[in-house]
Amino acid sequence: KKLFRLNTDLPGLVDTWGERFVDELDYRKEANNAALFMQSILRTPLAHSVFAPSVIPACSSGRVLTTEWIEGTRLDRLSGPQVLKFCSVALNAYLTMLLESTTLHADPHPGNFVVSPDGRLAILDWGLVTSLEPGLQLAYIDHIAHLVSKDYAKVPQDLVKLGFVPPGMEKEATNSDAVKVLTQVYTQFGAGGGAKKIDVNAVVDSLRGLADRQGNIFVLPAYFAYIARTFSVLEGIGLSHDPDYAIVQECLPYISQRLITDSDPRVASALETFIYGKTKSDTKTVDAKRVEYLLDGISSFNAAASSPLDTDESLEEKSLQVDEIVATFKQAAAVLLAENANSQGPSPTQAIVEREFAKLVGATIRQTASTVREQPAALAVARLLDPFGLLEPLARGKLFEPSEEDLNSLAVFQRIQSKANPQFSSVLDAFTKLSPQQQTQALREIADTLWQYRSGTAMAARRTVTELAAQTADRLLSPSPSSFAPPPKVSSAADPMNK
Repeated sequence: KKLFRLNTDLPGLVDTWGERFVDELDYRKEANNAALFMQSILRTPLAHSVFAPSVIPACSSGRVLTTEWIEGTRLDRLSGPQVLKFCSVALNAYLTMLLESTTLHADPHPGNFVVSPDGRLAILDWGLVTSLEPGLQLAYIDHIAHLVSKDYAKVPQDLVKLGFVPPGMEKEATNSDAVKVLTQVYTQFGAGGGAKKIDVNAVVDSLRGLADRQGNIFVLPAYFAYIARTFSVLEGIGLSHDPDYAIVQECLPYISQRLITDSDPRVASALETFIYGKTKSDTKTVDAKRVEYLLDGISSFNAAASSPLDTDESLEEKSLQVDEIVATFKQAAAVLLAENANSQGPSPTQAIVEREFAKLVGATIRQTASTVREQPAALAVARLLDPFGLLEPLARGKLFEPSEEDLNSLAVFQRIQSKANPQFSSVLDAFTKLSPQQQTQALREIADTLWQYRSGTAMAARRTVTELAAQTADRLLSPSPSSFAPPPKVSSAADPMNK
């Protein structure tokens, strides 16, 4: 420690490592670990994509473990795109274990991943596990969200929360010097390709220079040893089949669905930061690029959770089945229309969607009014009803004149709509290919879902109308701008998300 000026608790790391090795010798603990994993994963969207072999208690003890036999193919022996599809399933499963459950499988070498004939991923050997405290789980959600959205300026503060900064060094870790160095390091790491594509010498020089200027401001927490090992092995599997594999970006699917579905206030804060990006004023403007990024992540997660692989490679095209259509609709309804069990108000996702939808409605009304007002027929009627132009200031006032924020809302919606149209068209096309019985079944289940969420739908509608009224009142009471500026770009080139 003195030689390399380390702050890391080396005895703590060794103790943590040794405790896990000792635990591996008790097969009753291993059986319990597998059972805990199955209990937790069955409560997630990955319930039908990943599993642990069932333990046979009658044939097991502290020194003998007997499980069901799993037929299948080792993950590293698959070929083509199949490997990366199951790497995605595995990474989503490990993020779920790390950030939602109390059991993280810590021995993910290729021999412990088997793809079963029914297209599920089996995870074997549950003797070596670790876990995170709930507080650290939320901090990691924040941290990973910042990494995938490339908000590197927030990384130093994340590292403080996660215990990577020793007590008394918080100020040094969050100053501009540290932010600049860490941004350079994480930019290289996030680009993919693993260590082979990172300028290791430059990274080491940057960190050494930072240590010379600020002191050794980083420490490796004891709890992180197995986590680092676990995800480095997962990255290695991905890199063995894709030299540009980027594990940080592969975290997007899990983080996207977690940000959308979790109502915890800290997760809600991460969601707002992800969607709105950096804000220098009280006005929040949606970053369309980030919304697209979020939707892509959710789509990828759903693909991994529903059907990770079509095991029959001769089936090049598989029509969308009725259960997939209905499942997508039910998921959207659960997120947008369900009543929030944790409070009287909307969930964080509902609040954002309702606020932005109210903005869109108001912007559409004002844009339409502005367009119609300039039509020859409208001008003729205006001259007839108001020959002296007494109402002209009202017609061109804040109530009916689209603002810069309105035009930005419309531009964001058009950009998202253009991205969603092809997917929506494919769903409609798949629906028309269903048999009449399947179409009837799908429509019946959709109707049942709407009926199930009728109360939540009514509440969402009332909240949206209230939000629209509040936005209109704020608009009327706010000072008038001295001049009207042209609409801004939907996304800024300065945002690292757009590079």
